[in-house]
Amino acid sequence: MRRSSQAAIPAVARTTVLRRRHITKILAEVPGRRAINQSPRLADHVGWCVIDSIVFVLDAARSRYLSMDRATSEAWCHWQQGGEISQSLESKLSEIGWLGEPSVPERLARPVPFLRPPIVFSILCLLRARGVVRSVPISQAVAWARQHRRPPAERAPDLAKLLSVFRTAEGVFPSKLGDEDCLPRSLALYAYLLRYGVNAEHHIGVKRFPFEAHAWVSCDDALILEDEAVASAARFTPILQSN
Repeated sequence: MRRSSQAAIPAVARTTVLRRRHITKILAEVPGRRAINQSPRLADHVGWCVIDSIVFVLDAARSRYLSMDRATSEAWCHWQQGGEISQSLESKLSEIGWLGEPSVPERLARPVPFLRPPIVFSILCLLRARGVVRSVPISQAVAWARQHRRPPAERAPDLAKLLSVFRTAEGVFPSKLGDEDCLPRSLALYAYLLRYGVNAEHHIGVKRFPFEAHAWVSCDDALILEDEAVASAARFTPILQSN
């Protein structure tokens, strides 16, 4: 991962920007909690997980990963487990835009036209996914892939055959990003399988030391097309899942 210069976020956080992977540490202390009639709702574009008692958040609308200090993590977990949210935490989340409905534009990148044979469609999915990931935040990229979903076919698709075709497509148009291609690759595979009626799920996970993010696809709780990454995928805690 390549680091760029730090940038301050007034009254909220101090940010270290990583290319395509951002991790921000929220440093503000959370004072005493206050009672409210109704707990606010976390926006749909915000995913989170807990690693070693520290909360990590993915703001998919901004393509940023964030980590909280221990005090804020405790306040967050208390809220997410049904407790009251502190006034300070609610104020900060509202300021950042993490409460309420997601702000994803209605117009998304156009879906890939469904062309046969499957090798053609898989190649188009790969090429389009790479362009989408470069041009829009994660939330819109996932929404782009999800719009390829079709109802399950009467006959279950041959998953092994579909995956073999996808591998062939990757060989025809290999990625120049190497290990950094997991997001466009997984979204292309996700869109490809959804279009054929496969009940696939897309996952993004993180690990703490050193910080790293990874994206993958599963079907019936089994990782697919991960090869040597299958063992390493267990090291990532899911932070955002789409089905």
